[in-house]
Parts: sequence; C-alpha cells; structure tokens
Amino acid sequence: MNYLDKIYTAIAYAKHFTKSKNVAKLDNPYLLDLYNKVINNAEKIEGSEFLEEIRNNLLFKKSFIDVIDFGAMANKRSDKRRIKDITAQSISDKRKCHFFYHLIKFINPQIVIELGTSFGINTMYMSMAAPQAKVYTIEGCSQTMAIAKTNFEDHNFNNIFTTNATFDVALPDILNKIEKLDFIFFDGNHLKEPTLRYFEMSLPYAHNDTILVFDDIHWSPEMNSAWNTIRKNKQLTVTIDLFYFGIVFFKNELPKQHLTLRY
Repeated sequence: MNYLDKIYTAIAYAKHFTKSKNVAKLDNPYLLDLYNKVINNAEKIEGSEFLEEIRNNLLFKKSFIDVIDFGAMANKRSDKRRIKDITAQSISDKRKCHFFYHLIKFINPQIVIELGTSFGINTMYMSMAAPQAKVYTIEGCSQTMAIAKTNFEDHNFNNIFTTNATFDVALPDILNKIEKLDFIFFDGNHLKEPTLRYFEMSLPYAHNDTILVFDDIHWSPEMNSAWNTIRKNKQLTVTIDLFYFGIVFFKNELPKQHLTLRY
C-alpha cells in the first residue's frame, strides 16, 4: 500500500465510522443473530491455541523466501521477503481469523473457497469450523504455498485442498468441480477488474444460502469502486460493509438493503 492509499484508507475509515450502525439498529432476526454470533463474538475458540503457536513460530523465522505477488501493484514481481515479515504484515490477524471461524461455524457450509492462502492460518481456522466441508484454497506463490501445505499436513487438515496457481487458472477449475458454492473469501488481489471478474465467475454457482466475503473493500479507491459495483448487483439481497470486509448475501427472505456496521 502506498502513501496515498494509506491516506485514502484513513479517510474512508472516518467516513465509515460516522455512518455505521450498531446492533440496536438491526431488526431482522437472522441479521441480528449473525451480528451476535459472528461480528460481535469475542468468545474464545476452544482448541485453536496451536494455530496461534504456528503464527508465533512464523513470526520468529528470519529466513527468506521468494514471493511472487500477483496482487495489486505487483506486476507479478518476484521478491525476497522474510517469513516473519510476511506473517506480521500480510496474513489475517487473530481477530480476523476468529471472525472467519465464527462465520463458517454460523453458516455450516459444504464447500468453502479461499482466494489467497498465504501460510494457511486463516484456512485452518475455517477448516476447524467446518470439518465436514471441502475447503479449497488457492495460492499463486509456490514457496508460500509450500509452507501452508506443511502446516496442513503436520496438523492433519485432511479437508483442505490446495491449488498452486493463479486465481484465473484455479478458480474456474474448482468451480467446474462443484455443483454449488456455499462460501468464498476473495483475498489476495486488490484490483477492481480481477475482483469483479472472480465475482462474476462465482455467481452461476451461488444459491439462496451462499455468502461471499471480500477483503479490504476500502483499501484503495479502486477497491471501493469494485465493492460499490458488487453491492448493486441485482442477484444480491443484503450487503454488509464492515470496513475491513464486505459480506454479500443472496437470501430471498431478507429485505434488500445495504448495511454499514461497526466491527
């Protein structure tokens, strides 16, 4: 993220906080339940301590890996980065991982797709939340994926299926293998055009209970524009802006609305 994007994000956060609603404004039982069990859930996740131990171990690794970044402003460049720096700067923190755990637990999906594995911490949280699900995760960087796969194998996460390829190659292949899509997390690319392209790819597989989550929707003007385009799609009923995430629902029983909530 460059200096101008940081300024943009700070201003966007101030605007978000000003217009965001709290739980008292939610009058729909489903959305109120979602807020209490997912968005505002600070309960300890039993059995997850080892995942934070993995994170802590990665934070002390000073060795370098070659990172190929296919995301925003990357131009598919290869760059040597310390494992500890990637862990500190580029993967979902504990709070966000807990959000995804609670969300997956709440919706109880059979099919989960994650675009952007990194070292697999968030992937394992989602896998723990839905051991009955098939969790497909995609990562373009081979050395990053190698670390994630070691984590999965060492801790017997047998319901996680990895693909080391670009999203453009891997996502259509995975979608062609499934009948319907229950959940997908769009991370790892913060450009408008590919974000909208992956969204459009996923729409034919969505059903009434499908939930989509988009990362860093206010990361830049470009991502903000992508989010505004997504939330206007006529197939959607409810969208929730949590600043850090955008959540999309297709439930016909929900009144069509766009919510900006505090997280």
